[in-house]
Amino acid sequence: MITGDLIRIKNMVDDCVRMARTIQREAERLTPEERAHLKTHIAVDSKPMEYLLTLLTPPSAIAKDVPIN
Repeated sequence: MITGDLIRIKNMVDDCVRMARTIQREAERLTPEERAHLKTHIAVDSKPMEYLLTLLTPPSAIAKDVPIN
């Protein structure tokens, strides 16, 4: 059974995907310098998303020798 919490979280993910598409479309108009700056900004801000993916990965699928920070 799907709970209301799961539905809300999935809707938030859908919102993030829509925002990513908007960023992709708008980034086409940026100068190379602006793109480089945006790339760095996204790389720094994507760390929490990477962490979320590790939280959602079953423990058996995580390599034993890779520390999770």
